[in-house]
Order: sequence, then structure tokens, then C-alpha cells
Amino acid sequence: MRRIGIGIVVVVLAIAELLLAATPATAVTWELGAAADQGLVCQYFDRDSIQWSGTQVTVKSYYMDERSAPQRIDYLTAYNCATNQFQDIEINGQPTGSDWQPLVADPLNEAIRDLLCPAMPL
Repeated sequence: MRRIGIGIVVVVLAIAELLLAATPATAVTWELGAAADQGLVCQYFDRDSIQWSGTQVTVKSYYMDERSAPQRIDYLTAYNCATNQFQDIEINGQPTGSDWQPLVADPLNEAIRDLLCPAMPL
């Protein structure tokens, strides 16, 4: 009876290991995109999350402001390289429903756009 119990535990552990090994790992490569105010405010983007669709690119990023709380805010943002606009799709994982906005007087978003748009695939 005890051998059957141990056998079942071994089988369950083996199945659990296979299931965990089969789960794809999500790669994240955070890079500094821009900094302001002597490095107290920074915008990082995840190079592995970049997705192109025509003249638009979406990317995950996070904003760090050492002077405020919360210090980190996560974004999923779309940039339209042809019209020079951006749209926050998600903030901290929550859909925003926001419209396209011009990239005016937003140096951190402009810097991310400047990094991504020249790399637009043809």
C-alpha cells in the first residue's frame, strides 16, 4: 500500500514538472529610453515587447519618478510613427480607453518614439 502512495506522488511530481517546463517563458529586456531631472525621472521600455502593425508600434514601458509615490507606473503604449502621436493602451495593467494624443512637450514619450520609429520595418 505504501509503495502505491509513493508511486502516485512520484507520478504527480513528474506531471507537475512537465507542465511547468512546457510553460513558455516571457522574455523581458528593459532598456533605458530616456531620463530627465538629473536622472530622477526615467522611462524604460521592453525591447522584447515591441510589436509592429503598419506605421504603428506598441511597446511595454515603465515610468520611474524617484520624487513621487508610487515611483513606478507600467504602460502599454502605441506610437503612430506617421502621425507623430501616442496612445496609452494600458496603465498598470488596466485598459485606459484613451484617444491618440500628439507628442508635444512630452520628452520621455518622444524619446521612446525616436528610438522605435526609425527601426520601423518596411
